[in-house]
Amino acid sequence: MNYISKKGIVLTLSFGSFFSLALTSSLVSAVTYQDSVDPSFTFNPSISVDLSTSELIISELTPGTASDSNAVTISVSTNTAYGYYLTATAGTSSTSSDLVNSSNNTYKFTSIATSADLSNLSTDNTWGYRTSSDNGTTWSNYSGLPKDNNDNGETGKALIETSTPADSRTLKFKIGAKASADQAAGTYTNIINFYAVAHAAPEPAPTMQTMAIADCPTAAPLEVTDARDGETYKVQQLSDGNCWMLDNLRLDPTAVSLTDLQGNTNASNQTLTYFKNGGGTTSDQYATAGVANWSYSYSAPRINASYKDTTTTSYGSGSGKIGVYYNYCAASAGSYCYGNGTSAGIPSGNATEDICPAGWRMPTGGSSGEYQALYTAYNSDVTSFKNALSTPLSGDFYNSSAYGQGDYGYFWSSTRYSYNYMYSLCVYDSDVYPADYYVRNDGNSVRCVLK
Repeated sequence: MNYISKKGIVLTLSFGSFFSLALTSSLVSAVTYQDSVDPSFTFNPSISVDLSTSELIISELTPGTASDSNAVTISVSTNTAYGYYLTATAGTSSTSSDLVNSSNNTYKFTSIATSADLSNLSTDNTWGYRTSSDNGTTWSNYSGLPKDNNDNGETGKALIETSTPADSRTLKFKIGAKASADQAAGTYTNIINFYAVAHAAPEPAPTMQTMAIADCPTAAPLEVTDARDGETYKVQQLSDGNCWMLDNLRLDPTAVSLTDLQGNTNASNQTLTYFKNGGGTTSDQYATAGVANWSYSYSAPRINASYKDTTTTSYGSGSGKIGVYYNYCAASAGSYCYGNGTSAGIPSGNATEDICPAGWRMPTGGSSGEYQALYTAYNSDVTSFKNALSTPLSGDFYNSSAYGQGDYGYFWSSTRYSYNYMYSLCVYDSDVYPADYYVRNDGNSVRCVLK
């Protein structure tokens, strides 16, 4: 929760009295066990606002002139770990932010607009505030204060904000007013309220594994983290209604423990074990041959992470990084391979497991798949599609080498084309083939869509 401390100054164009409120919280728990156990503790978060004086006075304001007041020094201190913000308001929830003549409330000095630059106080019968953060050497332009909103301090004009405790942080504050030649004489009064609100602990950053479709924005990409290896990706809900990764997957399973993969990946532990063991070896980690040997084999997972962070020709708002190349046995996390121990011989049907984060999956392919549907949603316009999905021309990988970087890009789908081919998305600089297909033993990029 947040903690709020408030101090106020009552002003007249000569200003007086103030009050303070410091909040503390106490939590006490007790339990009896066997003879006598009475544990307890006190939690005392605190924040306070201190003012150097209770007076804020414009001592000489005559018709047709402008003048400002003395300065009040505002000090904020807190023992919370996440800092605070200091705001100011005028009046109360039931009064305006104007300074009102104490004898006849028809006459007012109006608080200038919060966006106004009134550095010379050139508008008649207005008042505003200015601040200095360097002990009065330089001052801001005059600005207005909003009306107080039920004493919560969150809708006031921001004066200071910190992200960590700043016990020595101070701010000088004063007001100024400009009178017309015919303004009524008298004392004008209102209240200025200062609120220091301690920041609560920030919410944990979202991970891909904890996202729901409601978390996926439509207007601009959101950056989220893959809990398996800490890699960050941009995601966005596109015109087909699906939430897509706008970057190529960069998971290098050779650098991640099996424990970090299990429960965080869209694959069963059985296939992950096979996947991590390098194609059926007895090693606890990827067999070197299983990673490096790109001979024509469909039975073992192959990856190449040499270009993981290399950027190439790309479109849209993604990172443009090539990412990791996966053969289909690796892209399916070991679930769609010849003789992988989970199925005999040639796999049939579509892949139902993959290397995407838990809660995500590879898109469907073919003429009725999700790549095609997304292309259709952008009216089959090549530029719009590439910019929306942010496709880098990441090439492909075969015969132990990368090819086509900057010329084209291939992206796996979960849909079977034939006994040794899977549907894929193919992107060139001026063309898009959303229902292309590719042989399973070679390396393509992987994109994921939220389930």
